[in-house]
Amino acid sequence: MSFALCNHKQVGAFFEPLIQSYLPGWTVNGFRAQIKDIGRESGSVVSLTLRPDQSWQGFQAGQYINLTVEINGAKLTRCFSISSSPETYRMTGTVRLTIREQDQGVVTPWLATGLKKGGYVSLSAACGEFVVQRNGVPKVFIAAGVGITPILSMLSDLVDQGESKPVKLLYYGSDHLFRSELSALESAKSNFSFDFLNTRESGYFDRETVQRLLEQYAPEQFEKPDYYICGPGEMITSVEQILKDSGVSPERIHFEFFGVPRALDVQVSESGQASRAVAFSQTQAEVSVEPGDRRTLLEIAEGAGLNPVHGCRAGVCHQCSCRKLGGRVQNILTGQVSDGGAELVQLCISQPVDDVELAL
Repeated sequence: MSFALCNHKQVGAFFEPLIQSYLPGWTVNGFRAQIKDIGRESGSVVSLTLRPDQSWQGFQAGQYINLTVEINGAKLTRCFSISSSPETYRMTGTVRLTIREQDQGVVTPWLATGLKKGGYVSLSAACGEFVVQRNGVPKVFIAAGVGITPILSMLSDLVDQGESKPVKLLYYGSDHLFRSELSALESAKSNFSFDFLNTRESGYFDRETVQRLLEQYAPEQFEKPDYYICGPGEMITSVEQILKDSGVSPERIHFEFFGVPRALDVQVSESGQASRAVAFSQTQAEVSVEPGDRRTLLEIAEGAGLNPVHGCRAGVCHQCSCRKLGGRVQNILTGQVSDGGAELVQLCISQPVDDVELAL
């Protein structure tokens, strides 16, 4: 046996597919979960109810997990938020993931038909910092589309914990998921107030809406609320800016992206070059990136025929982190431009500012 197999984890990984054909709940890394239910929430949204193995440590409301499935012999990982509550997990041992199928996706359209009740998937420990702050102040939740997923878990947990401060939900969408479940939560607590807003009629959150919110909490008897935002990237970027412009302090604004915002422009003219080159040191490939090309480094690598490890494609799971050997990149979530030295960057949320070399 080669030296590479002398490590017991490597031995386990080598034999894992064979062992799982007899013991499907067994794994050498991470955790396994049995599929208890697969159901549709809407035409393009599916929920998976999973029972993780007993070694899984649970989660906080608002967190996500990395789900790994095998499609055509390839193991693919994506991150999905948990829409059920911690109390449901304590009572039943199950968690629910709610997932929108992506038109051009590989994993999400496959889940509803490729997975079967009673089968098994792999998952990570719960991840993420988008959790409710237990600080005794009112809370305003702003969700759009499938961004309601972690917020539903948060709201359920607040009901279970007997939250006494005012809780407000603004839920934007053309098709509101979990409406009956949300209405039951609102009915359970007199201090909860939920608004379901149709984007076809009213559009998204705007300055007039935030002004009404601020006026609601303006009287001295009301404490200033914390804001929790989840939805498409451009929606979050817009809402965050409106809140800041209206005087809400940044530490009171909490958010999680579903997808990546495209509102930030890379200042490619800084380098004085008409185009930029992205070089891949291990494969000796090089791609010329023309002005106006707004692909991320992950998309550029995939376009060059490479297949970097990745998961969420939204800057959350960090699976696509790669060593940049040189050149500047811009983080499209924060707008921050790196220096030109070697460092780890997330491929899915980085765009080249000038010539860049990656260890791929």
